[in-house]
Amino acid sequence: MTSQAPPAAQTTPAPESPTTAASISASSLQCQHGGIYDSSNGLCDCATAGGYVGDKCERAATSCVELYKYNYDAGTHSLNIDLFGDGSIFYRTRCHLKVWYASQISFDIMKSTGSFDTALSYKDFVSGFRFGPDDYWIGLENLHKYTADGRNHKVRMNVHFNSTTAVGELAISHQNFVVAPASLGYSYTLDSKLYRGDSLSVAGSTAGFWLDDVLLSQTNLRFSTPDNDQDESTTRNCAQLAQAGWWFGDCLPFMTNPFGWSYWSRSGSTTDQHFHVSGLDMSRSSVKSSESWCGCLAVVVVVAATIAAVGVVVVVVVVVVVVVVVVVVVVEVVVVVIIVVVAAVIAVVVVVVVLAAAVVVVVVVVVVVVIIVVVVAVIAVVVVHVVVIVVVVVVVVVVVVVVAAAVVVVVVVVEIVVVVVVVVVVVVVVGSSSSSSSSNSSSSSGISRSSSSKISS
Repeated sequence: MTSQAPPAAQTTPAPESPTTAASISASSLQCQHGGIYDSSNGLCDCATAGGYVGDKCERAATSCVELYKYNYDAGTHSLNIDLFGDGSIFYRTRCHLKVWYASQISFDIMKSTGSFDTALSYKDFVSGFRFGPDDYWIGLENLHKYTADGRNHKVRMNVHFNSTTAVGELAISHQNFVVAPASLGYSYTLDSKLYRGDSLSVAGSTAGFWLDDVLLSQTNLRFSTPDNDQDESTTRNCAQLAQAGWWFGDCLPFMTNPFGWSYWSRSGSTTDQHFHVSGLDMSRSSVKSSESWCGCLAVVVVVAATIAAVGVVVVVVVVVVVVVVVVVVVVEVVVVVIIVVVAAVIAVVVVVVVLAAAVVVVVVVVVVVVIIVVVVAVIAVVVVHVVVIVVVVVVVVVVVVVVAAAVVVVVVVVEIVVVVVVVVVVVVVVGSSSSSSSSNSSSSSGISRSSSSKISS
C-alpha cells in the first residue's frame, strides 16, 4: 500500500458559497451561503446553508447546537465549525442532531477507517490532521481547549459496521470528559458511570459483540506516539507497536488502537497494528473480511455540546428564572410582613408587660402597705392587750393585796378588839368577883378562926 500525502491542517478557512437569485428576498435582505428568505419572520432560513447560521446565514456555526437553533433537520451534517467562535480554528467535522437520542446534539472529534498508513508524529496528534472526509482528528490542543470550558461534555466511542454481513454499531460513553494541558501529557478524566449502546447484527452469527470500557480504563494516562513514548510500560513502546498514537497505558492485556489499520486495508499478522478495541475480536472472519468491511469501519468519539434541546432548555431556564424571581419577591414580601407583624406583636407585648409590671408593682406596694398596716395593727392590738392584761393583773394584785391587808388589819383590829373586850370582860368579871370575895371574907373570918381554933385544939 503506497504512502499517502501529509495530513491537511485543521485551521482551514470556512468555504464560501456563491449567492444565488433564490437567496435574495423581495425586501432586499440578502441571505448568504444558500439561505432562503422567510417572509413570515423577515429572516433567513439557514437549514440549507451548509453549516452557516445567523440572521443572514453569514457566519460558520460555533457548535452543533447552533444548527439546532437555526432549524437544521435531525440527522448528520458535514460542516466547518468555528471551534472557539473567534475565527482562529475552523474544524471540518460532522454534527449529529438527535441521531442516537432524541435530545442529543454532538459532533465528531475523530474518525478513522483504518485505511491511511502515513506515519504521524506527536506534533501531528497535537495540532490535528485530516486524510479526506473519513479520516481525521481534532488535535489534542484543540480538544484540551474545547473541554476545559467548564461545560459537561459527553465522550462516546462508536464502532460502525456497514456491510452485507455486519450492520449496526457498538458504543460506550461517559460524562464530564476533560482533556488536560500539554504539561500533563494531554491525559483525560471523566465520570465513572458507563453508558453502553449495541445495535450490531452479524449475519450467520449468534455470538454477541461488545466493547470493554476502554475509555474509563485509560483515564489519567499520557498520550503516546511512536516518537514520544509516554506510556506506562517499562519494556515496550505501545505506540510503536500500534504504529499510531493513543492513551495506551502498559499495552497489556489488550491494546486499544482506534487509529490502527483495518484488516481489509492491511491483512498483516501483527495484531497490535490493526484497529483494536478491547472486547471486540476484529480478527473474526465474520467481521474482518473485505465483503464485511467494504472500507466502512468508522470509530467516532463524540463530544456532546448539550444533553437537552436548546430551545427547551432556554424556555425552562427562563421559566425557572421567572419563578425564582417571583418566589424571591413573594418570600421578601412575606418576610417583610412577618417582620412587621412580629414587631407589632413585640411592641404590644412590651407595652402589656410594662403595664402589667406597673400594675404588679402597684399591687405589690399596696399589698406590702396593707401587710405592714395589718402587722402594725396586730402588734398594736397585741401590745394593747398585753398592757391591759398587765394593768388588770397589777390592779388585781393591788386590789388583792389591799383587800388582804385590809382583811388582815380588820382581823387584827377585830382580834385586838376581841382581846380588849375579853380583857375588859375579864377585868370586869374579876373586879366583880373580888368585891364579892371581900364581903364573904368578912363574914366568914370568925368561922374560919373558930375552925382554926378547933383544929388547933
